[in-house]
Amino acid sequence: MKKLAAQIFSFILVFSMMSCNEDQKETISKTINFEVELRNQGMPVEITDTLMLNNGDSFYPTLIKLYLSSIQLQNGQGEWIMLEDVIITSPGSEPQSTYTFNLPDGNYSKLRMGVGLDSTLNASDPLSFPNDNPLAAYQGMYWDMIKYRFAIIEGIVSPEDSNRILVAYHPGTDPLYKEVEFDIDLSNSGITYDVTAQLNLEEIFDGPGGTVDFITQATTHSVVSDPHDYAIAEMIMINLANAIELSTSVSTP
Repeated sequence: MKKLAAQIFSFILVFSMMSCNEDQKETISKTINFEVELRNQGMPVEITDTLMLNNGDSFYPTLIKLYLSSIQLQNGQGEWIMLEDVIITSPGSEPQSTYTFNLPDGNYSKLRMGVGLDSTLNASDPLSFPNDNPLAAYQGMYWDMIKYRFAIIEGIVSPEDSNRILVAYHPGTDPLYKEVEFDIDLSNSGITYDVTAQLNLEEIFDGPGGTVDFITQATTHSVVSDPHDYAIAEMIMINLANAIELSTSVSTP
C-alpha cells in the first residue's frame, strides 16, 4: 500500500512539473524592436543630408513626419495581433524613436500597417489627447480643413536647370489612407528581433502613383475641391506606401 501511494505521489509530482513547464513555455515572449529608417539610393540618410533623387535633382529635406497605424502581426493560427494602434514618426531625425513590443511565443509570418489614419482615427478630437499622444493637437498634424495630415514632407529641391524650389506636401483625407502588408519570419523562440520599416525617399517622388514635377507640383494641402491639388496628394500617398520596405534581423546586444 505504501509503495502504491509512493508511485501515485511520484506520478502527481512529474505531472505537476510537466504542467509547470508547459505553462512556462506558453508564457515565453519574444521581443520586437520596431523603427522607421529614412533611406535614399539604398543607404540610410538623415534629415540634414543633401540627397540625390532619381531624376538628378538634389533634395534637402527640412521636415519628414508621418503616421503609421494599426500595426499588426499575423500568428500561426492566422490571427492578427495588434502591436500599436498609431505611431507618429520622423525618420531621419535624431533621436529616432524605437518602439518595443513583447509578444507570446509563436510563428509570426506577416506584418501589416496603415500609412496614414483610417476613417475612425482620422475622426478623432485632437484636443482630447495629452500632448505625448500621436493624435494630440500638440503634434501639429491636425488641420480643420482636412482633419489630420497623414504625412508632412517639406524641403528644398535644386534642379540642375532651374532655381531652388520650396516643396511642401501635406497629404490627408480618408480616401488617401493606404495599407501595406509584408511577409516576415519571426519564428525563432527566445530572440529579440529588429524590424525596420525603410522609407525610400526618392520613391516618394517617383513611383507607381507618378513622377512629381517639382515646378508645377511643388505643394499639396489635399484640397478635394481643387483637382490639381488633390491629384498631387493622391500621387504622394500612393508613392509613399510603395516606398516602404521591411527589413528584419536578429538584435545584437
